[in-house]
Amino acid sequence: MADTRRSSLKFFFDNNVSVNLARGLRALEGANSVVDILHCSDRWENGEIDDVDWIPVIAEEGRCILTFDARILTNPLERIAYRNHHAILLVPCKAFRKKNYWAQVVWLIKCWSGIKSWLDLTPNPGAYELQQNGIIRRL
Repeated sequence: MADTRRSSLKFFFDNNVSVNLARGLRALEGANSVVDILHCSDRWENGEIDDVDWIPVIAEEGRCILTFDARILTNPLERIAYRNHHAILLVPCKAFRKKNYWAQVVWLIKCWSGIKSWLDLTPNPGAYELQQNGIIRRL
């Protein structure tokens, strides 16, 4: 059976995720990591760009989009953008999005290893939800 793992794990955190959280995860991964974390504000000044404009660019790079904004799943133009450009979209569950900042940080770090394993082995383009128990399910 062929090895389907990725040579690098590319993540994109949009502006609904704290830039400090994204950069903190990047720092924890270290300089020699196969994990590449990009925050929206790393690419676009102040992250000032509409979702429908960055989704095609990020999808083309093969990055997993991690957003705390569940509206991306229901906004018609954003749905078309991530579907047409074969993006991999990961949205934490509603219970997570209601947590305060530090609870989100702790929970995301706790789930980070599982998220990386999932991206390495599993996903096809589409929308996925990171559930409270750390399990990722397709939406």
